[in-house]
Amino acid sequence: MSNPRIKLEDQVIKKAMKDDSFRKKLLEDPKIVFELETGVKLPESLNIMVLQEDQNNVYLVIPPFRSIAAEEELTGTVRQEPC
Repeated sequence: MSNPRIKLEDQVIKKAMKDDSFRKKLLEDPKIVFELETGVKLPESLNIMVLQEDQNNVYLVIPPFRSIAAEEELTGTVRQEPC
């Protein structure tokens, strides 16, 4: 788990599962909680949403859509399609 974001998310989730007070604060103001946990002031434009699953609601988070063409423009490479 070398991705810093995944590591931080895992840390926050584990703490929220053990500490009900922390969980409530996280649900109320996740941005402040993340800033306190990391010691980093997050950009004003950044929004953080925390959703709590239950037996009737499961959430799937997908990353932003990036087209292959946009990736090729940024990297200067052309992706080869498998045969």
